[in-house]
Amino acid sequence: MNIIQEVQKIIIKAYQSNLEKALAGEVSLSELTRNMETELRRVGTLMVRETLETLDRAVKESKTRKKHWHVERKDEENTIATTMGPVNYQRTYYVNKKTGEYVYLSDELVGIEKHQRKDMNVCAMLFEKATNSSYQQAAEESSYCGINSKTTVMNEIRRLGAVPNG
Repeated sequence: MNIIQEVQKIIIKAYQSNLEKALAGEVSLSELTRNMETELRRVGTLMVRETLETLDRAVKESKTRKKHWHVERKDEENTIATTMGPVNYQRTYYVNKKTGEYVYLSDELVGIEKHQRKDMNVCAMLFEKATNSSYQQAAEESSYCGINSKTTVMNEIRRLGAVPNG
């Protein structure tokens, strides 16, 4: 199934379910918006995954890539936390034919660094939440992103270091 059809199916199902609950008086506006937000985040992570995997296929098929890089391993799983939720995707690992350097070329194209587990938007969100509340509360408010502990929040704040004021 292509991504557009999959997204359409998810959105229609969520809409119908919420409409039925609303017509039966079984859902409040707050619950309705929370339910839709959850489904839209799910759709967002699917679209990001599809984009990353399409980019990976384009790199793999590139004539320029074939001149300089050899496929070392393909279909390697990776997960990165985003503000929409964790994105699980597959990518290809390459080795440079001349230098012997190893790299995920499609990750580099979108600015994903080696060993990066969180999108920069998640890091910014954690920093913002932690400045106004405890690390534990920031983790709880960010659980949909795949952040599940106050230690993760603390480590991210420490990694960012001092942030200039103003």
